[in-house]
Amino acid sequence: MIGFNANAPVELEKRGVAPSYVKLSVKATLKGGKLSLLDRALRPVADMAFSTFNVRMSLRAGGSLSLNFLLESFRVGDHVSIPGQRLDLVAPDIGKMASLAGVPPALLIVAVDLKPLDSPEQADVRVRVDTQPVLVHFSRAAVDKIIEFFTVEDSVSAEQLKANTSFGLEMMRERAAVNMKYALDVRTKLLIKLNMNAVTVVVPRNFTDGHCPALVVDLGRFTMSSELAKPGEVAASEDDEAAFYDSYSLTVSDINAFVTHNRQDWRSSVPPPPALSCRVTVLSLPCCARARRRCGS
Repeated sequence: MIGFNANAPVELEKRGVAPSYVKLSVKATLKGGKLSLLDRALRPVADMAFSTFNVRMSLRAGGSLSLNFLLESFRVGDHVSIPGQRLDLVAPDIGKMASLAGVPPALLIVAVDLKPLDSPEQADVRVRVDTQPVLVHFSRAAVDKIIEFFTVEDSVSAEQLKANTSFGLEMMRERAAVNMKYALDVRTKLLIKLNMNAVTVVVPRNFTDGHCPALVVDLGRFTMSSELAKPGEVAASEDDEAAFYDSYSLTVSDINAFVTHNRQDWRSSVPPPPALSCRVTVLSLPCCARARRRCGS
């Protein structure tokens, strides 16, 4: 994705590549879609709807490929917990987004670059993922109904299904082993940036009362980034252990749980509790992981 890096024009000029030079460009947009699940009596059980799914691909000189995906919004509706009414089982957390800075403009944004032209680190693959916070209302009745919808009829052989599943899992295992061996033999320089606002799970005591106490578990935020050595950077000596590592930094923050009071409506976005409410901060932890790089690569 040209423009990912602020120094993209400079890097491209050094390599003699015009930022606008594109061999092939493909764009596709799906404005929206909806899938409804009905029981045997044709009563609605759940529905899933999304709006504006964009895909863009650009092929540039030297085999450089950019893939961009954008999902504006996604919702899952529950028609079981409150008879005759629809409840958002999964929906964007509008209230939480209003209180956060730097929230992406869509629910999910993914950018993948193969052989990016504007990377000063000369990465082989560059990945960036941004997500908006999501609100989930947990309903045992809705989950049971959805599981019942996908239950296989007695006429279908369970042994046949088991055999097909085992065969598929074995093929996946073999492919994963081959891909792992290839990744170890041919080291890929991966530049990654993840900014993921995790889900908030709400478990109310009573779905028919929007102001009843509810348990709220906020899974906070996850960020991850990698650091690659720039070309020309050489270790001070062969004993410099840091020269044999790529660095991946992972930060987990703002995970907490609390119980709402009777004046809060859990059916909308749940605001943080007042200072006197019971609130437990589960985790706020920065950490760093390193992955070994093959010597001489």
